[in-house]
Amino acid sequence: MANGNTDLMSQVKESNEENTIEPPADTEEPGSSIIITEAEDRVVDVVQGTPDAEQRNVYVDNIIFGATSDSLCEEFAKLMVSEFEMNMMEELNFFFGLQVKQIPKGTMISQQKYIKELLKIFEMKSSKIIDTLIATATCLDMNEPGSPVNATIYRGIIGSFLYLTTSRPDIVFTVGLCARFQSSPKESRLKAAVRILRYLKGTQDLVLYYMSGDNFDLIRYADASYARYLFDRKSTSGMTHFLRSCLISWGIKKQKSVALSTAEAEYVAVASYYA
Repeated sequence: MANGNTDLMSQVKESNEENTIEPPADTEEPGSSIIITEAEDRVVDVVQGTPDAEQRNVYVDNIIFGATSDSLCEEFAKLMVSEFEMNMMEELNFFFGLQVKQIPKGTMISQQKYIKELLKIFEMKSSKIIDTLIATATCLDMNEPGSPVNATIYRGIIGSFLYLTTSRPDIVFTVGLCARFQSSPKESRLKAAVRILRYLKGTQDLVLYYMSGDNFDLIRYADASYARYLFDRKSTSGMTHFLRSCLISWGIKKQKSVALSTAEAEYVAVASYYA
């Protein structure tokens, strides 16, 4: 483990010294996708039909609950304590690495602490900040030339990014691109991953903001990146869901078929909503 960590630091430092990324050709590994949804793998119980509403989210042995009135929260808390041996942690402010700040006008969710830990682990605290996640001309290719890097180290970096996509939809596409090369990472792919770290350093304060309100209009958007990957010419679908103006779920997924036009790629992206 010690040797692997040393190799990682030297590789990250070498990549960080270069301010530009050489644009290679483009590709992907089949079946790569990132889907982030706030409601996935949770049990949600919403009591509606009255002016008051209550929501309970259960994850393994942790429960988050909230309501539009204090009386509903107190009633549910008394019920759970009477039935189970459990502790009440008061107002939610930290949950599985997610920082939660509640204010009268809404709720903010972020992972600022987690980003600072990543920068420290990969020795990027003194690196230069960059404003973009990836150069527009960058196309990572499965068969591109270049020196291989430690696959275990590269997977560790990508795994850290995947957890961060829980609150950072802006990095989902680029992380998904880098994640497709975990079986055979090369120097150019490590440079792309390091660039994400430099971007995160300059955007640590970004948060998801959910305003208070009673409008529950659900709005969905879909788009597609047409045939950007030269390996199999498949497009990538992207989707987002908004509750009012609040982003509640997002994700990307490589399409299973080869689209022959941008219009066909976008039709496939829209159809994935109903598959």
